[in-house]
Amino acid sequence: YHSGIKQASASFTEGTSNGAGRELETSRSFPLGAVINNPQTSNEVNTEKNEDSCQSMEMPSTGKRFVTPTEPAASPVSDAMTSTAEGGNTIKDVSSSEGNKQGNVKKTTRKSSRRRNRTRLESKWNQMFALLEEYKTDHGDCVVPRGYDDNKLALWVTEQRKQFRLKRLGRSSNITQERIDKLIGIGFAWNAQDAAWERHFRDLKRYKEWYGHTTVPFSCSDVAQLGLWVKEQRRHLTLQKKGKPSHMTPERKAALDAISFTWDFQEAAWWESYKDLEDYKRTNGDTLVPTKYKSNPKLGTWVHHQRRQYKMMHKGLSSSLTKKRVEELEKLGFAFSPRDLTKQAAGDE
Repeated sequence: YHSGIKQASASFTEGTSNGAGRELETSRSFPLGAVINNPQTSNEVNTEKNEDSCQSMEMPSTGKRFVTPTEPAASPVSDAMTSTAEGGNTIKDVSSSEGNKQGNVKKTTRKSSRRRNRTRLESKWNQMFALLEEYKTDHGDCVVPRGYDDNKLALWVTEQRKQFRLKRLGRSSNITQERIDKLIGIGFAWNAQDAAWERHFRDLKRYKEWYGHTTVPFSCSDVAQLGLWVKEQRRHLTLQKKGKPSHMTPERKAALDAISFTWDFQEAAWWESYKDLEDYKRTNGDTLVPTKYKSNPKLGTWVHHQRRQYKMMHKGLSSSLTKKRVEELEKLGFAFSPRDLTKQAAGDE
């Protein structure tokens, strides 16, 4: 094969020196690209790779480039790209560039849309928070009942508790730490138990405004279940002191202390009987409760006990009757002595 190449080159050189006719004759005698069946080189030729058969040859005299039959022909596009590359210019893919521009525009549009949406939601949240602040100013707490005039505010409050619960569970939630801090700052109740406690505490404050004390009788009918709730607060404080499970927290105790809550069971029992005495006077016009009062036997016994404790106090003996209790009984016109009893009885006649 190689000897054939040399012969072709020699013939071509001779042809170029003698004229074009000689060149053509040389080309016919040994066509370019033909394989020489030389027994000595046939095995070597068969084992050569396509890269050997696809090599191009450049003639030394003319500098023309001849391509062997197995080399692919150059296309106008590839020639243009080759010439551009050889000239040192940058090759740009117009369609790809346009696609990238459109993609960037879409991404920017989506980002802007998401930003506007976040701004709108944040503005709406702040508006509802402002309404909740107004509610607390008017009512003293953040426990908005479902039957409130502005039902949207009640639903929003419930949604904040839900989102906070999801966040604590590690689930997807739209409540941020900034929002949590804002709600904590105004005393927000995060769960139903806290909300119920806040509601009863609000009722207790109203009760004190009406009656001047926080010793709500167990059978109080003015505020539903308030008497039972008050009793439960005392029980949970006792459990806490004994180191047992309790719903009483330092924050709750501090709130109750701030309104002079009666923690003592005996004190609470005294005020409950006092409330019954008020009801008796309202019905009968006096405080002369019979010792064996059928409608409320405990009240008759309690009234008798107050007179006895009053005598002991005046004798300088230990007594459960305090100066404060005496003043409260005197407001009702309580008869402490037999003389007072006689006066009240004579007045009734």
